[in-house]
Amino acid sequence: MVDAPVTVVHPVYVVSDFRASGIRPAGALFYEPAYQTVVRQMAALVIATEGPVFDDVLVRRVAEAHGFGRAGAVIRKAVLAAVDRSVHRTIDPDGRTVFWPAGTTPRTVVYRRASRTDRKVADIPFEELVALARTLDLDNLFDPDALEGMRRELELERLQDPTRSRVMRAVNMARTG
Repeated sequence: MVDAPVTVVHPVYVVSDFRASGIRPAGALFYEPAYQTVVRQMAALVIATEGPVFDDVLVRRVAEAHGFGRAGAVIRKAVLAAVDRSVHRTIDPDGRTVFWPAGTTPRTVVYRRASRTDRKVADIPFEELVALARTLDLDNLFDPDALEGMRRELELERLQDPTRSRVMRAVNMARTG
């Protein structure tokens, strides 16, 4: 009897929808001290919905919702200051800060599939890539096959550096820990 291949169904990555959550971004008010309550609500929603999420992705979501073409230092500072101090944070191996939603840890995180327009591979926290690698049969795959499995799961045409290096580090981490 031949074992059927195992198909892993990954949850879907969802981009925060501020309006559906009753939050009305108002770019003209962004710099007003009283408006920081709204920025706090937005930061909390992004972390709860999209987390684990990189700090720069959080800043970009809030900035774009306000109609800002880019998030400069002042916007970045305001958004990051709005993150509740109780939110767990880690530093990704690439040096980026990751915010974790309540109840999720680097050991319990699962990979969430997203379209490339919703989330680039570079914006997937390392621990989530490790979680994806753990769904592969790594004991029976050599490195090229493991990379091919990751490429397929990430729905990429090909793996190019630096993505290839990052994905290989995730595969190695999944194998060892």
